[in-house]
Amino acid sequence: MGYFAGAALVVLGSLIIVFGDRTVGKNGGVITRTFSMPPLNAKFLKWGAGIMCIWFGAALLFGGGHL
Repeated sequence: MGYFAGAALVVLGSLIIVFGDRTVGKNGGVITRTFSMPPLNAKFLKWGAGIMCIWFGAALLFGGGHL
């Protein structure tokens, strides 16, 4: 089960890095503009979350399924 979770975290981290930043246009609704952030902050958050998911996924994969 640990190997499956590790592989899932690596895939999830890769998807976060690739598809993690989405800009909200001027015509976006009130809710989407409320939860949006400046592009530079979104890039830092995207890379940080993606690298952490990949890091813990690799730890599960190479650590025998245990952290």
